[in-house]
Amino acid sequence: MEKLPGEPSVPHIGRIWSLFLNHHARIILDVGCGYGWFGKYRPPHVEVVGVDSDEAKLRIAVKYERVVKADVCCLPFKNSCFDGVLASHILEHVPNDLKAMREINRVLRRGGVLIAEAPTPWHGAKADSTHLRSYDLKSFRDLAEKAGFKVRSLCVLGRGIPGFGKLKLYSASYHIGNFLSQHLHVFRGFVFMVCQKPI
Repeated sequence: MEKLPGEPSVPHIGRIWSLFLNHHARIILDVGCGYGWFGKYRPPHVEVVGVDSDEAKLRIAVKYERVVKADVCCLPFKNSCFDGVLASHILEHVPNDLKAMREINRVLRRGGVLIAEAPTPWHGAKADSTHLRSYDLKSFRDLAEKAGFKVRSLCVLGRGIPGFGKLKLYSASYHIGNFLSQHLHVFRGFVFMVCQKPI
């Protein structure tokens, strides 16, 4: 399969899907879905609904997800209608990240899981002019808790080792990159958080 713009490594996508499936998520909202890379790897028994404000991206994402043009701060869905939500590199772009997180909480069922990731200040977050902010472990946790979530896990993950992908060493790139980002802050990385809406 051809890689989509913004698509992370296969091991990372597998990690995200494992977390959702372990929490029995069958209807998942992909906020800021971009080109739909998450839905591209969707198991047959799971529904993914992608939300983005960019119509050009949605025209590609519709191949992989059921798509809706919308703003993450004003989602056109009923309360508690999703088992899981993925917020992959979207919160740093949103003017009011707390409002966005509260809206995500609203559409997530009780006990549902949110997986969120965003750039860290020490790993090149300022390189993208569309980033309004970056997060460290404390600020990402604080954001989730203010929005009513219980944080289950929180860590820094790496972007992988340059060149390893061309050699098809995806797993080694993923695990070595994560280690170097977490312990040595060598490679660009991001905060990765798993939250749950209280039952």
